[in-house]
Amino acid sequence: MCVLRLFFWLFFSLAAVRMEGNEVSQILNLEEILPHVKKGTLVVFDVDDVLVSPDVSWLWDSEFLKRAMCMTDEEFHSSETQTFLHSLRFPMKYQLVDQNAPQIFSSIERKEGKILALTAREDIELELRNFLYQNTLSFHPSLIHSVYNEGVMCTNGTDKGEYLFSSLLESPQSILFIDDKKENCISLLQACAVRKIPCTVFQYKKADYLSSKVLAQFQYDYWKKKWNPSV
Repeated sequence: MCVLRLFFWLFFSLAAVRMEGNEVSQILNLEEILPHVKKGTLVVFDVDDVLVSPDVSWLWDSEFLKRAMCMTDEEFHSSETQTFLHSLRFPMKYQLVDQNAPQIFSSIERKEGKILALTAREDIELELRNFLYQNTLSFHPSLIHSVYNEGVMCTNGTDKGEYLFSSLLESPQSILFIDDKKENCISLLQACAVRKIPCTVFQYKKADYLSSKVLAQFQYDYWKKKWNPSV
């Protein structure tokens, strides 16, 4: 009995290592997904830090700004300072994480793949909706129950794997999933495994490299001009 238990423990441990290691590959170039797109493949993109990220004029490091502005914690977090900073950051401005994303979408379409988006957001605000449209990043809302967000599913923080399958009108032949968070990749793998649907997942990490010292200096210069235009 002990030997049998040990066997099952080793089996499931190795399976978990394989799922979390070999099957969740990290990529920095979004074009790496294209060889995995076949006719009928459902390609599901996360939105934030996969398709879009905040524009550099929106992204800033609070600690960096606080030091640059020579403010104490109390001064920096005062209502006046935070209201001003908030006014600079909204409405949200976006940039593409990969400038080739429109061409990648076109390639998926030519391969007869279908595209959806799956985000942890509660909803998609108008600025983001317009940005996606202006960059010709379109999806296939006819594949899911709700067409309100035009093919962008909003999970509001719930499990992505189960949410996807609760939203689909029918099971796809195979799924290709791209997300920046490993736990979401694992969620999709588990949901597909239960349903015996082939699934390839990629953890896309390019957004992690968009921040830099150069960006930090840009943020400060941007703030300085807005705070004191005469400088």
